[in-house]
Amino acid sequence: MRSAKNKQRIILSKKISKAVVLSIIIPTLNEHDYLGKLLNQLGEFKIQHEVIVIDGGSTDGTLELIKGQSVKMATADRGRSAQLARGAELSKGDYLLFLHADVKLDDQVEHALEMAMCRGHELGAFKMSFDHSHWFLKLNAWFSRFTHPFFHFGDQGLLISKSLYRRVGGFDTRLPIMEDQDLYRRAAKFTKAYKMEAEVAVSSRKYLQYGIFRLQLLFYVLWLNYQIGKDANQLHQRYQAFLSTKKRDGT
Repeated sequence: MRSAKNKQRIILSKKISKAVVLSIIIPTLNEHDYLGKLLNQLGEFKIQHEVIVIDGGSTDGTLELIKGQSVKMATADRGRSAQLARGAELSKGDYLLFLHADVKLDDQVEHALEMAMCRGHELGAFKMSFDHSHWFLKLNAWFSRFTHPFFHFGDQGLLISKSLYRRVGGFDTRLPIMEDQDLYRRAAKFTKAYKMEAEVAVSSRKYLQYGIFRLQLLFYVLWLNYQIGKDANQLHQRYQAFLSTKKRDGT
């Protein structure tokens, strides 16, 4: 069984190496403690790819870490939408994969990407989990199996063909928040989203820092207000005000 799967993987890899370059775009801001682990995982990929890291002004040694890796590096104005858009501008791939710097990829991610691209899926995302066993985080992660735009957030990664990315106008750099969900929603109007059979593990650091229920409630409120048309800049200010509150431990 394993040999048959390896044979299929070799065939898929040959198809991709001839026809597709995957551009993996990672925005960073003080991600020294996490980025190196992700870059090491991506460095093991066999499919033809490039890694582009776009930094928004790190002061923790992230830039020095990037310089020691075989990746493209650039800077952009602080803000995920601006950084992601800059990475897409610099990309040479036929497909773009946007990832958070603090995720860990499971062993099936590369194969899942190969399958998605070879089958011509233009929009996709991974399932997700958290690196903490709290039941409420597990419940939140369970919803990542669905492809409806309501359930897509940047933690799950975003795979999109460059042609579709350009067709929908790319990231809206005016948005300081919900930029990934906005792009996914617009792209899903042109093609059926695909859920890849692989998983990314997301850091639960902010949940543990601010309180699992407290932080998730804020996310729900921000998401709901965004859906009903509230100003994204005001929502972002509310989020930043929350993050500036006193640090707390536990849940």
